[in-house]
Amino acid sequence: MHKRVWGPRLGTLMAAAIVMLTGSLHAADTFTNADRARALVDRFHADLLETMRNGDQLGFDGRVNQLAPAVTEAFNLPFMTRIAVGFQWRQLTPEERHAVMDSFSAFTVASYAHNFASYAGERFDLVDVVAGRDGRWIVKTQLIPSNSEPVDLNYLTQTFDGDWRIFDVLLSGTISELANRRSEFAGVLRRDGVEGLIALLDEKVADFRDEE
Repeated sequence: MHKRVWGPRLGTLMAAAIVMLTGSLHAADTFTNADRARALVDRFHADLLETMRNGDQLGFDGRVNQLAPAVTEAFNLPFMTRIAVGFQWRQLTPEERHAVMDSFSAFTVASYAHNFASYAGERFDLVDVVAGRDGRWIVKTQLIPSNSEPVDLNYLTQTFDGDWRIFDVLLSGTISELANRRSEFAGVLRRDGVEGLIALLDEKVADFRDEE
């Protein structure tokens, strides 16, 4: 019976493994927070364009179903709901918070399904990724239509429990969509309470569907 001589071969294999592991760790280290923020927005844009290309065939409800996972994975909808509701969030019961969150999430998905309903050669271009305050990153992009001026869309991103998420979009580069929602919701909550806000959000989704 021949004895296997592992010494030199084992040493070579271990050295190769160390090199591969070191290279992998180095690659992970070089994937910066700016890269992660950009990748998050790039994935969302890819999903959005795919839905737009099939938008006519899918119809409104089909686009909603296709975009729901993409929006949920890209945006921190629970956090956005709480900020949009504002100080009155503390006064809501757990059941009311859950109901508002569901309606706000459905409205957010429906608004993308409505506003990005079809494809006519549009594309999204990355402009820059810049550091914001408190570890946040702003991903500056442009929506390039085929027959009109570019539209600035800046995404505010940060980590939530280790996962990168979008938490606001600056329309035309500076107008906070979340601030607009908070201003709109404040009046509804004062006048009609949480039931009124839920009814408003559900009505907006129904209007999107009726406009098809």
